[in-house]
Amino acid sequence: MDLHYKILHTQEEIDRLDVKGHCVATYLHDEDHYLRYMEDKVRTSHPRIAHQIRLHQLIRGRFHSLHKQRLHEIARLPGFSGDIWPGISERMGKGESASVWEMLKAPEEEEDDPMEDNDRPDDKQEAEEEEEADEAEEELIQRMSSILTISHD
Repeated sequence: MDLHYKILHTQEEIDRLDVKGHCVATYLHDEDHYLRYMEDKVRTSHPRIAHQIRLHQLIRGRFHSLHKQRLHEIARLPGFSGDIWPGISERMGKGESASVWEMLKAPEEEEDDPMEDNDRPDDKQEAEEEEEADEAEEELIQRMSSILTISHD
């Protein structure tokens, strides 16, 4: 009887998982941009805090890569009907990972903004392209660091 009810509710569970995968992809995308933005924003006024934000971002980025890889593996499963592309978060309040998009739209109150207008991404597509370039650069840095570590051993 339990099996019968589990089978009846499989489509509901698949629909829920499709939404969750999309939410995870959106969160990973927004958090990365939020941390990059905050690091750039405090770099000149508080370099030590910017450094800590960068360290936090690097640690989180390692897990983000793993989660993104898993999402791509899930997307390749037969019968997958969801979407793993980042969407638009509903939570854009202060301190939320998606709030970076609102901060980019709003005019800066500070005159000494470390991110000049021409350095800001105009939209999510441009931001995604910058993210891909940054990821490639990070991968190169990690490879170089590994080579240096091995050569010192």
